[in-house]
Amino acid sequence: MNYKIFNKHIFDINKKTIFVFLLDGTLKYPINIGYKYIFNSLDILKKHFNIIILTSNSGTKWLDNFINLDYMYLIFDLNKKYHKSNKQEMPFDEKINYIIYSIKEFINNDKTIFNSFIGCISSQIVIPALNTDFEIISNDNKLIKKRNKSVNSFIEKIKNHKLISHNAFIHKPLGFPLEFLTYLMKNYPNKYYYYFCHDTSTAWPLFDEYINPYTKNVKIYYFVNDNRSNRHFKSCILNQLQDFYNKKNTYNYEYILNNKSYDFIFGGLFPFDVDYRINDYYNYFNNLKNNNSIIRTQVNGKSSISNKTFIQEKQSIKNKKNINEKLIDDILNNKLIKHTLNYDDYNNELQQTMFTLILKCYYGKYDSLNFRFINSIYFGTIPLIDYQYDIDNLQIPKYFKDKLIVKNHIDIENKIQYYKNNYNEYKKLFFELYNYFIKPEYFTINFYINEFKNKYFKEIY
Repeated sequence: MNYKIFNKHIFDINKKTIFVFLLDGTLKYPINIGYKYIFNSLDILKKHFNIIILTSNSGTKWLDNFINLDYMYLIFDLNKKYHKSNKQEMPFDEKINYIIYSIKEFINNDKTIFNSFIGCISSQIVIPALNTDFEIISNDNKLIKKRNKSVNSFIEKIKNHKLISHNAFIHKPLGFPLEFLTYLMKNYPNKYYYYFCHDTSTAWPLFDEYINPYTKNVKIYYFVNDNRSNRHFKSCILNQLQDFYNKKNTYNYEYILNNKSYDFIFGGLFPFDVDYRINDYYNYFNNLKNNNSIIRTQVNGKSSISNKTFIQEKQSIKNKKNINEKLIDDILNNKLIKHTLNYDDYNNELQQTMFTLILKCYYGKYDSLNFRFINSIYFGTIPLIDYQYDIDNLQIPKYFKDKLIVKNHIDIENKIQYYKNNYNEYKKLFFELYNYFIKPEYFTINFYINEFKNKYFKEIY
């Protein structure tokens, strides 16, 4: 067989079965900031469903990073014939035939699983391209045409097995899970397909009922209801699942607010090929004068945690093309810059800080929300807001935005100075934010069970 199911012994014939599609980075420890909500969701669903996880990695190496015995894991391409092949050894058509044969082999051999198959859940299964135009929300006719062209191209690539390049090394591991997902949609259109969209540059059109070529039983869950342009996003409790699930609200916020060590913190990346993110760096951080600030980033623009120094990283990428060396040097010379931290350590530092800054996702070219606004409040920090974030007030009411919006580093410095001189107003604003965005029920298990059963996944319960 060219596939294997790990932990198959936990399969329960009395439960329905869900396939879960994830990027393999989800399973690495410490768990990435974007993914805790996924496993908290699975923790709720596992009580009623068999859960089989597929990641973007074709091999088994990722199992060394994360093994949870509550779930099954499906691996294709055990002999790595596909993963190791080049264009000459395995032409494109042969690759597709090989993938489809492997999928059919799995379905035929494990009929018990497919008799119980009810649906799929996905999160960030693939990022098709940087700054994808299908996420355009403008009403400008030229941009609408550009968006429609991008969407149509996207669908044609799905139909012709070319959503990704099967010969590109970085995308090759996505071949099996992505082809398996689209195979299920095409051949099991009456099942249900859910997508957690925490990044609008990911492949969400595949889960849009007006775009998907195979099934209408698809839903996209986002931070808020977003019906702008060709978006049909439904609000979901992503923030609550990320930080509040299975936790007790035990923070003493009076103590936290009265014991701040830092004035400002930002944690994020500045990829060299994202112009608007580079602009954010120069607009907010390069000339920030507050010396009691911390900027957590990596000079190479990657999200993985590294032990390399900035100098080592600069040397390691020096020979690559299209590298913004000025940005590297400016980051290296910025005394506020410190290396990235894992999720929990960063939140501990965030808790010691008066302010942070919320920017849109760095790969989302158009309006894109994220976890950080409510996450910051939960950990006792007031989030300032970039003026381009949440432009239509879908996540944050205008009342708060008027108090929190900044446009440059000078605005940040002024906000810090004002609230340090008027600290009671700082505390008042924090508790206004907390009481509006964070509710007591978010810390009760029954809240999540009821939301899943009666709202988000009611079709499969």
